[in-house]
Amino acid sequence: MRPGKSSSNGAKLLVQSLQAQGVRYIFGVPGGAVLSVIEALAEQGPEFVVCRDETGAAFMAQAWGRITGQPGVVLTTSGPGLINAVCGVSTATEDRDPLVIITGQIPRAMRFKQSHMNLDSVQLFAPITKWSVEIEAADTIPEIVVNAFRIAAAPRAGAVHLSLPTDVAKAAAVLGQARLPVVLLGMRAGEESASAAVRALLQRCPLPVVMTFEAAGALSRDQLDRFVGRVGYVRNQPGDRVLQQADAVLAVGYDTVEYDPTEWASPERGHLIHLDALPALVDRSYRPTVELIGDIAANLVALADRLTSAPLVAMEAIAAARDELREEQQRGAGLDGAPIHPLRFMHELRAALSDEVTVSCDVGAHEIWMARYFFCYEPRHLLFSMGHQTMGVALPWAIAAALARPGRKAVSVSGDGSFMMTCMELETA
Repeated sequence: MRPGKSSSNGAKLLVQSLQAQGVRYIFGVPGGAVLSVIEALAEQGPEFVVCRDETGAAFMAQAWGRITGQPGVVLTTSGPGLINAVCGVSTATEDRDPLVIITGQIPRAMRFKQSHMNLDSVQLFAPITKWSVEIEAADTIPEIVVNAFRIAAAPRAGAVHLSLPTDVAKAAAVLGQARLPVVLLGMRAGEESASAAVRALLQRCPLPVVMTFEAAGALSRDQLDRFVGRVGYVRNQPGDRVLQQADAVLAVGYDTVEYDPTEWASPERGHLIHLDALPALVDRSYRPTVELIGDIAANLVALADRLTSAPLVAMEAIAAARDELREEQQRGAGLDGAPIHPLRFMHELRAALSDEVTVSCDVGAHEIWMARYFFCYEPRHLLFSMGHQTMGVALPWAIAAALARPGRKAVSVSGDGSFMMTCMELETA
């Protein structure tokens, strides 16, 4: 938005449009180009969370979007203010989290002059957002806000339809004929409706399950006997070995940004079923035999209706990989001495926290230990940045989690380097 004669009315209309979208918090740093918006927020809400830096503000909005499913909102001034938010905005895009950023702008008359804080923000954000647009007139604000929220929350390809029933039947046949079918859960399997459908499918057909870091929490405690580990960085975990042995993989909500398919997928190895809201990004390794595109939960329900019990080989693979994973995890309870072994830390942290606590994890060596051995049983309650691998996200994410889930605890886990990058946000908390 640009300040000017109608900026006050435009600001009020913007705030009303945000209220209509159910926005509860806006994260940002005050600045001259957005003072009229901040004044309107002070009069009628939503609550403006004043942060110490725009990067942290964007991280908080990102986490709000991931946890609630509703786009988090960032408000920045022009020039350096919006530049500071670039890393957080790019992280949200690459991590596939819904976010709307609103930035201030200098008056149009100053656009082609050498003026302070003169920056083409539309072009700056275009490569790192799904849609970058300038509000040209106040009366267009409501429709632009509605479209912004819809585009932010929608999958990359926009609106899509359910697959034909014949596709579901073919997928069921592939799984039914496989010697060792395996389920790979990706980031969109961690959404509440999708995770509920995943749990129902596994209740009916207890297949081996591996998951990416971003899918943490998709399984409940009572389904741990199906879980053989998370996969991500390197191919040396029980889950990786099960994937290598599989002759059919059901990839649910998987995004190639989470785990390079060249590390685990191959057309020669067996069949691949891609079940997601988005068509597969096909490459030489990731070539689905069947695609079920549309509502993830609905397709899982339709698929579950056609599945029966898992084959014996699959049950044996579950037992071997599960036992290996549990033995290593439980070893942490017996590790004493100093410095504290990471496995011991995982053991103590899990024992100290209830399942309702949101845990945000920064990027670093500790992240690998958390991903492998810290189990989570609620969707979107263990947060990683696998798409952009941005250091410094954990503390801002935890702050946003505390707002998104009032009355529930949030824990931030960081290494010394990543903590120092956004430790100033402790003052925001």
